Amino acid sequence: LTAAASIAFALQFHMSLTTTPELLAVQQRALKECAPVFNWLKREVPASTPLYAWQDAVTFLYSGHQSIRPPAQDAFLKDSLGVGANSVEQSFKIWEKSAAASGSLLVLTTGDFLGDSPEQMLEGTKKTILENTRFEPVYETTQAVVFKLPEQTISAVAVPAVRPTSTSP
Repeated sequence: LTAAASIAFALQFHMSLTTTPELLAVQQRALKECAPVFNWLKREVPASTPLYAWQDAVTFLYSGHQSIRPPAQDAFLKDSLGVGANSVEQSFKIWEKSAAASGSLLVLTTGDFLGDSPEQMLEGTKKTILENTRFEPVYETTQAVVFKLPEQTISAVAVPAVRPTSTSP
């Protein structure tokens, strides 16, 4: 038993040494790629505007805006994995209703998605949001999308969708 515990500990320790740096590298790359959206939020969106973001702490740190996770996020994630009762579309409707009540913008970035193709996952999520809600993009790159509802204004003048060039190689 002691040998098995030692082997399990050694494997766990080895895995943490090899996977943690890889995960950190992925997150650092995602932050670098998403810097333009955070800069845009700082420049163009009043500091009093709350944001819904899957990575709420990261969004707060880099944009300076109060950021919270969208409501029903757990139900959305479970359903997207094939577990749970709520549908993805229902989760997006809950986000829409809550954003209308709170005045929040919805921020999605490639850093929100794990796997080999976060850009494709972001694009697919954006498509589902556009098909099932009244959210519309006001800022968009291959690494990030910021959505607002039609009745929301970001500043004194509505901001058109922006498509800056990608910063990724």
